Amino acid sequence: MISVDLFNQRVSCYHPVYMPLSSGLHKEEQMKLIGRGATAEVFDCGDGTVCKLFIPGCPVDAVKREYDNACLMEEMRLPVPKAHKLATLDSRVGIIYEKICGESALDKLAAGESVDGLMERFALLHKRIISCRTRQGMSYKQFLLSCIGRKIPDKEALYERIEGLPDADYLCHGDYHPGNVLVGGDGSWRVIDFMNVCYGPREYDAARTFFLLAQGELPQEVQSTEESLSIRRRLAALYLEKMQLDYQEIEGYLCIIRECRKYETPPARKEV
Repeated sequence: MISVDLFNQRVSCYHPVYMPLSSGLHKEEQMKLIGRGATAEVFDCGDGTVCKLFIPGCPVDAVKREYDNACLMEEMRLPVPKAHKLATLDSRVGIIYEKICGESALDKLAAGESVDGLMERFALLHKRIISCRTRQGMSYKQFLLSCIGRKIPDKEALYERIEGLPDADYLCHGDYHPGNVLVGGDGSWRVIDFMNVCYGPREYDAARTFFLLAQGELPQEVQSTEESLSIRRRLAALYLEKMQLDYQEIEGYLCIIRECRKYETPPARKEV
């Protein structure tokens, strides 16, 4: 049995912060801060929508890409919140999304729900996503190359390895992990966060999820210990089992993902 006590170290709530909407957004009122990540804050607009407001300096093109990706996934009839429109507040750009009531699959794990059952649903949803085919947006190679920035001598070998990877046209979420899956009170599952969406081999997206589960950055409030790392590795192994994949099928992608992660930074701070 896999224990997920490490997730209980997460701070699950904080004091609400309110901010006024300005003319760039859809109406004048106060919004309540309900979530915060590395690149954006999420505010409840109070009308059945939320505003995902990106950090100052985040490139408009990156926000538009997320909006387009969300629309693409909705068109494919995947379970995602509806993206209504782009919006601005002072120097910040955001997206107005349908509000989804529920908690993340990560919070469900932390609350002690069946790890096996949750990972079964988690894998089934991922299989559904990567069964879709498209060539809209960025290829996974373009995404990886954009992460590492300009082609300079010390990156040349990595560039060549990325360019030599196989091509494919399967939809890849690019950031699929339990924190980006919301479970509603009615048991429905919805996927969020679309900035890394691209297309490529299905094994690439599975490799990214495996990496995020086993080795991805922990929240600042979670201590990294030998026990927590062991739990994460076992959770990643269970994910692969539920996906019916062997480690050898994703190993080549994992090596590249590990190297590229050294260069991945929030859009506003990317060095090019």
